[in-house]
Amino acid sequence: MEQKKLKTDSNNEETEFCDNHLHSDRNKHVILSQLKEDSFYLFKESSREFDLLENEAKMMYSSGRKITYDMTNDFVQYAREENLRLFKNHSGVLLKIIKQLPGFSHFKTNDLKTIMNTHFFTILTLRQHKLFINGDFYFMLDGNIQLNRDVVAALFNKKARDYVFHFWSCLKSLNLTEKEMGLIIPFLLSSIYYNLENQSLMKQIYEYYCMALFNEFKINKRNFDFMSKFSQVVCLGPKMNRMLMEA
Repeated sequence: MEQKKLKTDSNNEETEFCDNHLHSDRNKHVILSQLKEDSFYLFKESSREFDLLENEAKMMYSSGRKITYDMTNDFVQYAREENLRLFKNHSGVLLKIIKQLPGFSHFKTNDLKTIMNTHFFTILTLRQHKLFINGDFYFMLDGNIQLNRDVVAALFNKKARDYVFHFWSCLKSLNLTEKEMGLIIPFLLSSIYYNLENQSLMKQIYEYYCMALFNEFKINKRNFDFMSKFSQVVCLGPKMNRMLMEA
């Protein structure tokens, strides 16, 4: 496969989309396989802290016990502070993901910030998706506050809560493999480029990850119904992110 040259908008110099992953003497199959492996590894590493809580979440759900909280100002303030700790941690993880994904290291600071803000909550919900079970969320803030429907509504608002839970529900209905989940992250990160300084670079990166993801769908024999649901999830992500950012 002929190697593409990616121009940086700042100085018109051409940079190769390689990052030690894409070389001119590698064929299409090898390139896509490497992108899949790298994306899968980064997804597993970034989701490990939430995956470890999956069994506990399933036990909470199986118990049938619904936890209720008195939504006092002090309680909401405490929950909000703990939630901000979660966001701060996620910010560091997201930056690490972006910098380690093949191709993304070429972006400069302004574009990195834009990419993170555009997809902050979308990527967080992907990392946390195993803790969404049958219509509710079973992540524990500070180990003792369930971030359930009521708490999420108190921290944001009911409309944003409903949209996030709808996104999770649609995502879970796809029954994605972990390799597909891994590829969806760079696919989404590269799918919006109109607000970047280096739009041409992101367009080319998107071509690679789109090719890798849809190749994986083909291998897994995903049908028309699946692709229709997948398109819906892709469309929901940006709006959900904006709603949570503005809440």
